[in-house]
Amino acid sequence: DVPFLFYSTPIGGGNNPPQTSRAKIFDFCVEELETLSKSNDMPEAKSNYPRADKGACLALLARMYLNAEVYTGKAMWSEAKDACARIYELGKYSICPDYAALFRGDNGENPEVLNEMIFAASFDNTHVHSYGGTTFMCLASVFNTDAGQLYYKLQGLKGNSAWGGIRVP
Repeated sequence: DVPFLFYSTPIGGGNNPPQTSRAKIFDFCVEELETLSKSNDMPEAKSNYPRADKGACLALLARMYLNAEVYTGKAMWSEAKDACARIYELGKYSICPDYAALFRGDNGENPEVLNEMIFAASFDNTHVHSYGGTTFMCLASVFNTDAGQLYYKLQGLKGNSAWGGIRVP
């Protein structure tokens, strides 16, 4: 059971949020995603790159169903399959024929890559500068040890240390 806040839940003043079961949280999330995927307020698939759209709602819904047994005690494989089918029925998504292209810097412009993108994070050299994205995944996943230093240098990365930031000893 986890604390669950809703719009009407009072906050502060010694009020602790009520605890809700995994199954009820799961059902709430599924209901919200189903509503969003059918709502006119949610952008149509591929109309709002890189923001969430109806395709992202359905993809998240499919992931929820894939993990349903963990949260509800009941497998929901056919529901996961149906959610995936609904993604393809949108007619906006297809697999990129060049897998390596998915990891290049032109994901926002390459039409073959854009056809596969459902959950996108936009990074570019003009508008988005950060240590997020690939930099974080590469540097934070390597321990700041002798072995980590060797890996860091073998990858041709500049600087003198890895971050060791996403692993918990």
